[in-house]
Amino acid sequence: MLRFILRRIVVATVTLLVASVVLFAAIRLLPGDEVRGMFGFGGASPAAMEAVRERLGYDQPFLVQYWRFLEDFLRLDFGTSMRGESVRDVIGSSIGPTARILAGVAVLQVLLGPLLLWLSLRRPRSRLDRLTATATVVLVSIPTLVAAFMLQAILVYWTDILQSPDWIYAPDPAAGWRNYVMPVLALGLGTSAHLAMVGRVELLSVLSTPFITTARAFGVPYQRIIRVDAARPAAGAVVQLLAANLAVLLTGLIVVEDVFGVPGMASALLSAIEAQDRILMLTMLMLVLTVVMAVNTIADVVHGLIDPRVREAGL
Repeated sequence: MLRFILRRIVVATVTLLVASVVLFAAIRLLPGDEVRGMFGFGGASPAAMEAVRERLGYDQPFLVQYWRFLEDFLRLDFGTSMRGESVRDVIGSSIGPTARILAGVAVLQVLLGPLLLWLSLRRPRSRLDRLTATATVVLVSIPTLVAAFMLQAILVYWTDILQSPDWIYAPDPAAGWRNYVMPVLALGLGTSAHLAMVGRVELLSVLSTPFITTARAFGVPYQRIIRVDAARPAAGAVVQLLAANLAVLLTGLIVVEDVFGVPGMASALLSAIEAQDRILMLTMLMLVLTVVMAVNTIADVVHGLIDPRVREAGL
């Protein structure tokens, strides 16, 4: 097992390094001159711009620039953005709302995903199974942007459960957790349904295997087979899906935070893109890349712990 874990860590580290080089190169090759943009339309003397480029290390070869960025990133020294703001302060002020949304989505997935799966498999091919399967397909099919506007229409305009669109993320902090109801639902309903859908496919695949058929022939209750015998082999794929969903969630965050005006990391990233603030862009995308790789590596290890076949095959 130790060898399997070490192999996963090595693969993740190499992948992260290669991806970071590609990301760094892509940001550096974006059209436009951010140094010139810092001085506005009035421009500045060539000497002043050259001094800024030298301070930022833009006069150095590509590999030197990359190594300098990587060293600073590993030390958590993110530096100053092109707009003169501390990158660490920008991330620190925006990570809270984003973390709360992701935590709410995780709770929703843990509660709603298994519930939909249990309702579907409680009585296979029954009316309840067909109804649950239909609801799952509908939830998966709704794009995040459409879900966000539908929730606004239902919870604000039609039912007045929430007071008004302007109330969301208003300066008054008394709103509390209600600020996060619609963002969490818009982002979590589809991913929860996707989790239930994949779990159902995996469980049905396990239920058709010979050892499950033998267990049923010996009179083992169906509900026990679902909860114990079939759950463990199917759990590995579900864990992998939860990790893979993180990248989907981070993409959906851009839509959700923009629609609901959430002052989170996705909104900060959009502002950095609009301002062509490449230092802030590069740091935030590198953080996202690191988190995604770490979560997927943990999921690989957990999958290996759950299913011995995975670690024996070295997958």
